[in-house]
Amino acid sequence: MWQSARPPATTGDRDSLERLFKLVALSAAVGNLDMHAKNISLLHQPDGSMTLSPAYDVVPQAHQPNDGEVALAIGGEYRHAALTMSHLVAEARAWGLAAAAELAEETVSLVLQLASAEVPDERAHPGLAQDIAGFAANLLAGQAIGTGGHQP
Repeated sequence: MWQSARPPATTGDRDSLERLFKLVALSAAVGNLDMHAKNISLLHQPDGSMTLSPAYDVVPQAHQPNDGEVALAIGGEYRHAALTMSHLVAEARAWGLAAAAELAEETVSLVLQLASAEVPDERAHPGLAQDIAGFAANLLAGQAIGTGGHQP
């Protein structure tokens, strides 16, 4: 029977866990309803460790006709319009991230900053940048994403 020279890695690194949470927060803030296990990958290193791959397939979809639910629950909530900062923080804390609130606020603040500053391509969905800015602003204000006319 073949045996590895080193014990297999059983967990990823803390940086990967934080980056995964930031991807969850980003996905909520931009309306990426399709973040599921097949859109998250690990890179296995030669030393047996693993790390989160760079993000991919992050696409805002809340503005399109759909059921309005995220593929994976965030803090126990599937309805995108009902997500709050509390859901994000609860999710991060469930993963053992002590700086949950700070990570969530930092990520959502960056989304708001970029959505407010970027000029979308003329082919983009009309109002997409405003929707994303509204989602992020609602989260930062402690409200549900869909509050205040920003519900898709």
